[in-house]
Amino acid sequence: MFRPATVFISSTFLDLVFERQFVRDLLMRRGFHVVMEQDCLPEFDWYQWSLNQALRCDVYLRLFTQRLGTKGIIKSSIVNDEGDQARGAALWLSYRLERPFKDQDRLFRSADDEARYLEALARSDDYQGWDAKAAMSERMLRSGVPISTVAELEAAIDRDARLSRWRLMKHRLDVWYRGYFDTNDAGWRRAHEDESREDSGSRVAVMKRLRMPMTVAAITVALGLGVLRPSLPALLLIVGSVVLASGLITLAALPSYLWIGKQTFVARGLFGLFTRQQSRKEPFQVIAQWELLKRWFDVSAVSVRFADGHRIFVPFIRNATSLASLAKKEPPPRRTIRAPEPTDPPEVVEAWLLAFIQELKEGD
Repeated sequence: MFRPATVFISSTFLDLVFERQFVRDLLMRRGFHVVMEQDCLPEFDWYQWSLNQALRCDVYLRLFTQRLGTKGIIKSSIVNDEGDQARGAALWLSYRLERPFKDQDRLFRSADDEARYLEALARSDDYQGWDAKAAMSERMLRSGVPISTVAELEAAIDRDARLSRWRLMKHRLDVWYRGYFDTNDAGWRRAHEDESREDSGSRVAVMKRLRMPMTVAAITVALGLGVLRPSLPALLLIVGSVVLASGLITLAALPSYLWIGKQTFVARGLFGLFTRQQSRKEPFQVIAQWELLKRWFDVSAVSVRFADGHRIFVPFIRNATSLASLAKKEPPPRRTIRAPEPTDPPEVVEAWLLAFIQELKEGD
């Protein structure tokens, strides 16, 4: 069965509880799988979970008002951090909610909802420490379709969130193709829900490093052919064999990778085959190889052994030694920042946000 498209709803957390729920219900009726902050498990790192969900979504949908929200790390706010992660989504939708809505009663499910909604509408996020310049910059970074009623919001989503099976399939093929050669992206897409990366195999400037040995090999072959003077068919056979061998080596090496996260590690073998993932709590080995080649050209390889005995070889990377050293260390303890529930009292939510902001600062 065709897996339904995943929509990640991003918004400031405190003031858009009812709007988010309305949009979620609407999208689920349209057949989408919807993810938002309330789906984060209590033991998960809420910030990293949000970034990972935004990275993996098929449709990114942002709701925002004048409220700035919690400060982020990658960009000025977490909302913009999530948007940056979701740039590869098949659809990227953004709506600027101009409240209060004259038909806001459509958002309510019980008699108590209106009082909670008006309370959220009146609250400020000044306590998060936004200065005037940063606040102005943050608001300038956000753009979206203006929405002034619940009916407009419903019509806009019905109009914009149209993703045919063909477009969804093309998007997922694009993601697969991008991840085949962009090995860092491939590792991130296999990360656990709230996992962050510690390191991964680096091929930066590898071709530059290999330029000299490749040039020497080409000159050696040319001199050998000049001395032997083979016939034209034999010459074509030799040159064709060299080109074919070089192409096979390239196709085998480029998609292979090792990605070490804080909870798991992922390795993909030659030609992009045999991707394996394992918890860092289970025994595994990363062995640096090709030390002689590293001494000459700063390029080496690693061999990865999993707990079940399987091995995967990752060639032509520059940081094999550091990866092997990192693999011997104990994984860092996971953070456990619980996202508050929409029903939590305002003082509980504000206390959580203040603690969360402080932890983000300490992690910088």
